[in-house]
Amino acid sequence: MSADAFMKAHVEDIKVATRKSDVFKIKQRDDEMLREFVSRFQMEKMELPPVSDDWAVQDFMQGLNEKSSISSRQLKQNLIEYRVVTWSDAHNRYQSKIRVEDDQLEAPSGSVHPNRFAAKPPKVTDRGSRFNKGRYQLRSGSVGAPKLSEYNFSVDASGIVSAIGKVRDTRWPKPIQTDPSQRNPNLICKYHGTHGHRTEDCRQVREKVARLFNERYLRELLNDQAKNHFRERDANRKNEPEEP
Repeated sequence: MSADAFMKAHVEDIKVATRKSDVFKIKQRDDEMLREFVSRFQMEKMELPPVSDDWAVQDFMQGLNEKSSISSRQLKQNLIEYRVVTWSDAHNRYQSKIRVEDDQLEAPSGSVHPNRFAAKPPKVTDRGSRFNKGRYQLRSGSVGAPKLSEYNFSVDASGIVSAIGKVRDTRWPKPIQTDPSQRNPNLICKYHGTHGHRTEDCRQVREKVARLFNERYLRELLNDQAKNHFRERDANRKNEPEEP
């Protein structure tokens, strides 16, 4: 290996280590409900350089605080016992647990029975195992743009596309080169202006939003909670002493 190649590899190793150390700083506070932590986790994750799904899942699992709520404790135990390899799978597992907090908030004091919400093992079949293994091989080490729902926007997908059109020098995508008769007429993409898939599922929309968001566009579309998060984060960064 040449000296230049060695130095390049060394620099990349440092970048990866720094990126990973930043991700693993996202922790759930003792008084933070699971829903609040997941929302904050998603916002902070989007502010960091891209990381692979397995890193995001590992950080989320380690960041869960078992002292904060029953649902946080059970979700962490579930993720430890039944591993997932994608952030989407971890988020789906979270959604199955969030009902616990809803019941806790709605039920009278002392009426919640933890055993009722005990984690149930997922159904596993040989076919499912093969599918998961294949998906891991495809996704491991890759980074996909976040789903639109992860940004906590206050508008729907159509509103996001409308805002994209107002950004200076916006380039619209080329028409989709597929047979119109083979497209689903019930699915509409506002970004491409055609049928066949939904706007919120469009890969190009997600990539466009991710790039614009990192360039500080579209922030005005965030809901109040997300806006407050970024205001506090920016204020904290201004108050941080500069490294020598």
